[in-house]
Amino acid sequence: MTRDTTQIAGGAKQPSVSGKDTLPSFRATLERAESVLVDIATRLAPWLASLLVAWQTGTTGVRALGWPTWVGWTAGAAVECLGAASAHLWLDLRAYNSGKRKSDPAAPEALALGVVGVYFVGMGALTVASTLPILRPYMMLVVPILSAAGTLVLALRSGHVARLAQVQASKAEAQAKRKPRVVKTQSPQEVQAEPVALSLDERRAQVAALHAQALSNALIAERLQVHPSTITRDLAAIGSNGHS
Repeated sequence: MTRDTTQIAGGAKQPSVSGKDTLPSFRATLERAESVLVDIATRLAPWLASLLVAWQTGTTGVRALGWPTWVGWTAGAAVECLGAASAHLWLDLRAYNSGKRKSDPAAPEALALGVVGVYFVGMGALTVASTLPILRPYMMLVVPILSAAGTLVLALRSGHVARLAQVQASKAEAQAKRKPRVVKTQSPQEVQAEPVALSLDERRAQVAALHAQALSNALIAERLQVHPSTITRDLAAIGSNGHS
């Protein structure tokens, strides 16, 4: 990097950046712009290609088989959506099998890959039949096969969602078992202050004891009130025995 100096007021010299310093910055800007454009192209290219194949499928159905226009376009979009869904499902199942635990259930990765193969074979058959007039009557044979593949994709997706939920529940249960159980210790004061729950028989025995105690107190009080001389005589007898 080269720098030159410019004279400013007061005799001091201030360095100024030459034109060569802007070249690395310009290159970095171009690299960032190129990265953004490549990322956009990577995201758009698969969808644009799918639109082209969908247009070809719809046009073939309209011209060769006499379908209505909306039916042809619907068929083209359905076929391309089936291809994207089957490929994405296969990649999901493959990633799940590569990262699952030994105790987790395995996903039918091979079956999903077979659905992807059915899609490619069906698309190839439609393309060949559309270019050869002699094979155009047989194009309708491919439609049920692609429909069955779409149904299988739905079933595999539903099963995988249930499988993921089962794995999450298993992980939560294992984590709960590994969590240490906290035992709370109570002080003697807390133990004494804590009320003790009595059974029905214990409550009945407690009530009977209270009734017996109340009856005994009533008899004693009645004896003191009705026969005071008896108590006086007993005290006198005790006193005379002590003097003798």
